[in-house]
Amino acid sequence: MQINYNLNQVDSAYLMIVNQNSGVSQNPFLNRTTSTASINLDNFNSGTYTVALLCDNEIIDAKPFIKH
Repeated sequence: MQINYNLNQVDSAYLMIVNQNSGVSQNPFLNRTTSTASINLDNFNSGTYTVALLCDNEIIDAKPFIKH
């Protein structure tokens, strides 16, 4: 999965991927000098997830997705 993001004047940023049934799956920190992150979903179980962008420990954006 490819994630595009825009980080302006933040000290830290990461993605939080949450499975609707079992909680947080991973928290990859983002490189502030790029605007794209790739996440391998091969080891994720099928189900409904939400990916959230956190900047300076505050949720800036969140999007649901379904892994088949």
